[in-house]
Amino acid sequence: MRFPSVVFFFLVVFLSQMAVGQRPAVRSSRNVTMAPKADQSRYKGIFEPANYPDDLDLASDFFVSENEGWAAGNAGTIIHTTDGGKSWTAQLGGDLSSTVARMHDFRFLDRRRGWVIQDAANTPIFHTRDGQQWTQTGTLPNGGATDYAFTSETNGVYIPGFSKPTIMHTSDGGRTWKNAATCTAKFPVQGLMTNVNCELWSISFVNGSTGFAVGTGADALFLMKTQNGGATWSVSTVPNAAPGFQSNVHGFFQDENIGLVRVGDGKVLMTRDGGRSWQGTSGTNVAPSRIRYADPEVGWAFWSTNFSFTTDGGRDWAARNSMPFPAGVQDFSLPRRDVGYVVGQHGMVYRYHIVPADYRVANGVDAPAMPGYGAALNGSVQRIQGDIAQVQTKLNKSLTAAGQSPVTTDITSSAAASSDNSGGGAGKSFTASDSGSASSASGDTFSQSASSDTAAATASGDSGASSGANSAGAAADFTQPASSTIQSCCAAEVQQLQKDVSSFSQQAPAASSQYKNLNLIIAGLRMAQNLLAKTNEFKSSLQAFKSAPNLQSAATLLQGMVSQYDGMKQSFAGGFQNPPPLSDADAGASAAASFAGQSFSASDASSTDSSTTSNSGTQSGTQSGNQGNQPDQTKNSTVEKAKDKLKKLHIPF
Repeated sequence: MRFPSVVFFFLVVFLSQMAVGQRPAVRSSRNVTMAPKADQSRYKGIFEPANYPDDLDLASDFFVSENEGWAAGNAGTIIHTTDGGKSWTAQLGGDLSSTVARMHDFRFLDRRRGWVIQDAANTPIFHTRDGQQWTQTGTLPNGGATDYAFTSETNGVYIPGFSKPTIMHTSDGGRTWKNAATCTAKFPVQGLMTNVNCELWSISFVNGSTGFAVGTGADALFLMKTQNGGATWSVSTVPNAAPGFQSNVHGFFQDENIGLVRVGDGKVLMTRDGGRSWQGTSGTNVAPSRIRYADPEVGWAFWSTNFSFTTDGGRDWAARNSMPFPAGVQDFSLPRRDVGYVVGQHGMVYRYHIVPADYRVANGVDAPAMPGYGAALNGSVQRIQGDIAQVQTKLNKSLTAAGQSPVTTDITSSAAASSDNSGGGAGKSFTASDSGSASSASGDTFSQSASSDTAAATASGDSGASSGANSAGAAADFTQPASSTIQSCCAAEVQQLQKDVSSFSQQAPAASSQYKNLNLIIAGLRMAQNLLAKTNEFKSSLQAFKSAPNLQSAATLLQGMVSQYDGMKQSFAGGFQNPPPLSDADAGASAAASFAGQSFSASDASSTDSSTTSNSGTQSGTQSGNQGNQPDQTKNSTVEKAKDKLKKLHIPF
């Protein structure tokens, strides 16, 4: 009979489909893509014109936030925007008929302090301390720089263009340099023990003291490491990791353990143990350019019109080649995972952002959509907003019944205004709320798995997040009972708010590791502290509200709580990718340390910054000694401010 054979056929098909569904995706060397989730097709990425209105060849750009950045190029010109490229202002140069040499290769320490170099004799270094004025502060002799970096106003390193085995170090802002190290190692070459000088290609610092330099030679990968800001270096080698001719090699480290290197043939090697071992990654070959990351998951590389990207920290790479830009891309900047910029000849500036799938703009270039921020933490923020609205509704009923004026603060519009920080040519940007993959208009898709690096990142030196979690939980004593006024008004609503705030504070440390800023690495180190400090301030204001002795004081304290929520949400929405700038105290401390022969370190910056930032009760720098006192000080400060306000209104407390 045919019936059993038909049943057997369909059973085989069914089981094979199940097996395919359970099998992990494997990338080949081609542009293999995976289908998006159903709701992902609502969004796409797009590069939209934000051009400079003159025929200026742009060689470099750097954006410190989604809207503020600089571009530089011919005629010694530096241009600046604060609105995502809607308008540009020349801060230096601007006369396109000038024969002044071009500017290129920005480096920024925070939102105000940056450097750029010039193609002129001895390669002048121009520096800004305020993001506005640029002055020459030093030079890069010996053929300019293959790569360079500054970790403070005064401490910096560079690889000379004419002596690539050498790393030079300065402690006076680039006025003078000394030879810090030579990249050389002895190992067998074709069976003979040989002393090999490497060719250094790139430098990557993960904080003010720890950095890595990557080189190649005799088919080996060379990794140099400093732990004192570049004053001294050690070297290790990985034989046969970089065979054949090498060019445009680039390395990038997220922290002291996790790093990757693009070698000359476009393959990417990755380490998770600080360079002791390396593994190959999956996907396409990566464009021969500098690799830049917005955060530990999303990174880009660009070469002319060829675009490479990763959304899982570098384990898998995808590509979009021959993108229809009107000119080749000379440089790019990635301030956020969902906002980026590319620049090129003839004043070309294109802004990448996320838009609805049906969005169109003249001369726009469709692109893959980068994944959005974690939906879980986004959901917690929205639930807190809803909880506050419920508390306000119940409190207003009690106020009206007592013949008193209700609270008129609109938590919904206030929060919306604080989170609308989009800019650029399209006006408003959109971010896909799911952290999975998203599709572009042309159907290109890519896979995005949930990050498994959070725990590793925390374990590998991101201890500020975990220590901050403990202090975040201790910032307000939610076990204290609410006052009789709050009990009769809105006890259930306040209890739900407490629950959701506690959930948010528990999720924040992991999110801080997952989304920490890698565009401004040193300033980004204080991201977790900033977010947790804002969470502590809100928890303290909530505890003060719970203790309100009467309806009038509750109304006043609720308005303060709404303000604290806005601060917490702003820190969440923008703080991940746009950390606060280093304080002036940081600059002074780092300068003094460098002149004294000591390199600037992230822990020094954190402790210094805490003295100039209000209520930063989550500092992990003075962790053990102050962890018990700082939250109490934060809470007491918030309560005392509320009491003072109530006294001015002649309301008893």
